[in-house]
Amino acid sequence: MFRLLILKASPRLQAVKHVFIVGVVLSVGQIVASGQQPLAHQSALRTIDNGVIANGRYSNDCAGISFPIPKGWEVTKRFARNLPQITAKSVATDQHLLLTITRDQGGWVPDWFALTAIDARGAKLSGHDFISQFARSEMNRNNDKNEELIRDGVSFKLGRRRYFRSDYMRSFAGGIALYHSFVATSFRNYFLVWMAESSSPNNLDQSIASLQSVEFREDPNDALCDPVNVGKAAP
Repeated sequence: MFRLLILKASPRLQAVKHVFIVGVVLSVGQIVASGQQPLAHQSALRTIDNGVIANGRYSNDCAGISFPIPKGWEVTKRFARNLPQITAKSVATDQHLLLTITRDQGGWVPDWFALTAIDARGAKLSGHDFISQFARSEMNRNNDKNEELIRDGVSFKLGRRRYFRSDYMRSFAGGIALYHSFVATSFRNYFLVWMAESSSPNNLDQSIASLQSVEFREDPNDALCDPVNVGKAAP
């Protein structure tokens, strides 16, 4: 993975988040490939790419989830162009970046939070192994000796959902650091992965704690949202 990180040239380092997400998403295909084969992207009337924000709440019918945008956070420009509609970024055939949000808390970079859905059909990896490999793959790609793994696939529950979390810290000159967290749960046909980034470990924990507000719809999959059938259902 490549990172252009020149601290003296950019005190806010807005570019960090964009480089970070490219590296993370590109690494996922290699992780999931150990348990499944890539699938061609198919379109339908409604797919997991379609979300909406209404009354301060993000909803995705095909993912079967909804959650309030935490107070003080804003939808990033790349997703805010067609509000209230939110169109995911299909980074790969089996990877969908559903939403990214950010807030400025006065740190050397703004806090950043993203949700990605990764096709998990046929995957043989457990949630623990998936998120552990997810974080380690990102660290290995950086090839940076100033990284430290803080959590490795730690299991925890919020409400009735079980999540798995891996974190690492990346240190820079001048005594500053950037903290990364990856949290995953398996739902319907996907690994839902929340990725958080902050210069403050406390802010990072606050981001992850906001997952207690996520609502999961336990109703059966809509046929138009099932990646197995969407091709047949589409007109």
